[in-house]
Amino acid sequence: MELENIFSDSKWEMMAYLSHESLSPSELAEKTGTSPANISTQLKLLEALDFIEQEKLHSSAKGKPRKKYHLKKQFAYMMVCSKSLAGKKLVKLDSQATPFFSVWLACEPSLAMALLKFFLVNESLSKEFKAVSLVSGRNEEVELFVVHEAPQSFRHEFTVDCNEKHYAIKLLAHTMEEVETGVVSKNEHFLGILRKSFVLSDKDGIMTRLKKGGK
Repeated sequence: MELENIFSDSKWEMMAYLSHESLSPSELAEKTGTSPANISTQLKLLEALDFIEQEKLHSSAKGKPRKKYHLKKQFAYMMVCSKSLAGKKLVKLDSQATPFFSVWLACEPSLAMALLKFFLVNESLSKEFKAVSLVSGRNEEVELFVVHEAPQSFRHEFTVDCNEKHYAIKLLAHTMEEVETGVVSKNEHFLGILRKSFVLSDKDGIMTRLKKGGK
């Protein structure tokens, strides 16, 4: 099957929802405004193609879902067309590779290049981030929200020269415990960051869970 058919609007919408949380067929039908029969067909296809997998629930209560679906793997679908190259490819992602693709969705090209350089130059540090998101990036001043086990162990301000621009990158770094406590207590510092930040990498679904307001 052609990749374009796999990523049709209906299938893509379902995978977008499943990227944030596990959902039952009925929940997906409600969110997408699609009939349960159509959802069931689409889910079977995506499962056969190994993009999603189901989790059986131990619930016999009437009206309660008996299974939910979630993404089985992370991936990027690239399409490139230039004067010297045309091609498309499905790329499997891990937590290390994810930021290198997500930056292109988060910001304009010059800032994306600066962030890529930051992640590469500081690879030994960035690979330890449990989650990282872009909070702001204006006038060469960048703020990244970072979840790290020991934020006190590294400096929080960096500079990156890229495309004849000088970027100042500030890390708003916190432990998982600090962030969870802040969200539960409705601390505006953390709530504001979660509202306006664009997730670049989220190893264990931390940001999705926190955006819902809990641990």
